[in-house]
Amino acid sequence: MSENRTVVAERVVRLAAETDTAALRDLDDVGHGTSWPDDYFADSIERSDVLHLVVDEDAQLVAHACMHFEDDVSRVANVAVAESARRRGLADMLMTQLLDAAVLRAPARPCVLEVRADNTAAVALYRSFGFVPCGIRRDRYPLSSSSGTSDALVMTLDDPAMGAARRKDR
Repeated sequence: MSENRTVVAERVVRLAAETDTAALRDLDDVGHGTSWPDDYFADSIERSDVLHLVVDEDAQLVAHACMHFEDDVSRVANVAVAESARRRGLADMLMTQLLDAAVLRAPARPCVLEVRADNTAAVALYRSFGFVPCGIRRDRYPLSSSSGTSDALVMTLDDPAMGAARRKDR
């Protein structure tokens, strides 16, 4: 029986650069069915209160994650993985790095995020870090395949150190 596997010669996790904006937009558009505008990505890359990580595999951007360090919370703003790179632990790795950064930069602050309520894989990932649902935002995300909308599930993690440790222990 033959298996279909992707062999990666080189994987690099790095800070996002301004030259990544188009690739970030494209990745978001494919991954989420919609994307932030280019100026959002350019702004997040330049700001000192934002950590924006990307993963390159064989010199191609295949994943990214972004966290905003706000006055009272650390906010996971985005996690996206190319369809061809899913189920290989990239989102898990990026979330661990974001939570580690949250512990270093703002140890007493909780982490919050929003996720499409119908994105069961992402909800399961966030739950595995200890995030718990704390609210719903109705009609938050446009659906790419229709004119409808999807709700956002708001999730929180009171102790980012416990969330990062929880995943590292597995």
